Amino acid sequence: MTLKEVYQANPNGFTLDLETGLMAKHESGYYVSLTNYCDAKPNFDAITKAYCLFSKVCGRKCYIGGWKDGENYYIDISIHIDCPSSKIVAFCIADQFNQKAIFDCKTKLSINVPV
Repeated sequence: MTLKEVYQANPNGFTLDLETGLMAKHESGYYVSLTNYCDAKPNFDAITKAYCLFSKVCGRKCYIGGWKDGENYYIDISIHIDCPSSKIVAFCIADQFNQKAIFDCKTKLSINVPV
């Protein structure tokens, strides 16, 4: 599936492995975003190009996540953290990238970043 197709088919949220075109299925760890794209009409080409850039710069697998928060729909580039200190690491990364929350893969819930 393309990013646009996934976006249209999953209005409540998704995490996409753009390399495979499949939804990510992690059962543990956390997703933390590195970017913020909030737009009523997302530029899917620009997001895909940014994803490719982040994947190269990070030197690790990235994902594209989307979710609705009130009236806003966000699409961003995320990484998956799964290590003994996953939650702390995810919060530190979230803080560095000015993120409001991380996503818990086990509970399937967002966790606000402590202020």
